[in-house]
Amino acid sequence: MATGRYSLGSNEALGVNSNYANSGLGKMERPVGNLGAEEKTERGEGSKAIELLTSDGGRKRKRSCFSEEEVLIMTNMTDAFNHVANALRETGPAHVDVDLYHAVMDMPSFTKEALIVAFSHLLDHKAQGTAYVNMVDRHRVLWLRTFLAKNYYM
Repeated sequence: MATGRYSLGSNEALGVNSNYANSGLGKMERPVGNLGAEEKTERGEGSKAIELLTSDGGRKRKRSCFSEEEVLIMTNMTDAFNHVANALRETGPAHVDVDLYHAVMDMPSFTKEALIVAFSHLLDHKAQGTAYVNMVDRHRVLWLRTFLAKNYYM
């Protein structure tokens, strides 16, 4: 997750960072509304609220644009969305090649237990499963022998 000067707000376009000059000389200051020329926007970290930094004789003071209740709601919503996104990433796609089961389980001269081990492996590794289904029978036998020998199953 990007933080500090590398983070973007939720309403800003990706790939365009308007706070930095094209020459890379640093941050460009932008006035916000009618708050005065000395005030500038500063990006918060993660799910923190947007804050304004003001100068008071060289000191900077933070003021929140949102009430405490709004900040709490935004933080909770962000955390909930992050949990959902992480759960979706962990589950992965549920697509299984319809021919995979029969391509593995109908192989002669292997025990059912060994074929189940291979089938389970191919379910967990989609690219290998797809390649296995597209192989000719003699290459499937070779793949099964090699895989089962590597995994001490034969």
